[in-house]
Amino acid sequence: MNCSTPPIPGQCVSCKNPLEYIFELSYLATKGLNTRSSFLEALVLLLDNGITTPICDYCCPPCGAYILASVETYLKFAESGFSGDCCVNVYSNTETYLKYAEAVGPVAPTGNLNEGENNLGTCCSPNLEECFNKFLCWSTSIDDGSRPSNSPLTTLDRALDKGIVEYGSFEDSCTGEISSGLCILVEFLKSKPDILFGDSAAEVLDLLLDKGIAVVCVGGEIKIGSVERILGFLEAVG
Repeated sequence: MNCSTPPIPGQCVSCKNPLEYIFELSYLATKGLNTRSSFLEALVLLLDNGITTPICDYCCPPCGAYILASVETYLKFAESGFSGDCCVNVYSNTETYLKYAEAVGPVAPTGNLNEGENNLGTCCSPNLEECFNKFLCWSTSIDDGSRPSNSPLTTLDRALDKGIVEYGSFEDSCTGEISSGLCILVEFLKSKPDILFGDSAAEVLDLLLDKGIAVVCVGGEIKIGSVERILGFLEAVG
């Protein structure tokens, strides 16, 4: 399949990030609709049904799979038998971290009890906590008059209670830079301020943590969906 035009000699074009792809599809599906939950509803539909597209110019996770989810949602993947030897970042409060560690084993602490890093490979994003702090600072600085409860402490406490687990990462095919999916989410939402008319950034993060967002590359195709949807696909193909 001819996925793209041939590259210009001597010019590197970065691969397209699949997280940006599903966010963009959700946005395009509801652009111009000023309903409170239009973007979230479209994102839920895409996550639940999953997306399959030829790999073409999209970035495949270096470890073969990528997951961003709450601790509870990630453990469904970890306990399924499909998880491999990819590094994992965990950012949570101590109680939630202990729940994670009891289920799949501890990760080596990196500076505090709330964050861990298991360097089983080179695919771990080094900036999960940094990206969450960017998300926190940006999302709670927006005042659209509809989110009185979206204070920094509310967003922080809710995220730390759920826990944020990032399995793998994405690597820029030109620069080699590895970054957290949370930074990709922040940059996308910042570029689409009209999304926040009805859906707060904190609600988007809650949805992604609860359902999880997973990406796998199999047989020349890239599949994007919720953790449950991707597990269903992996079980079906054996």
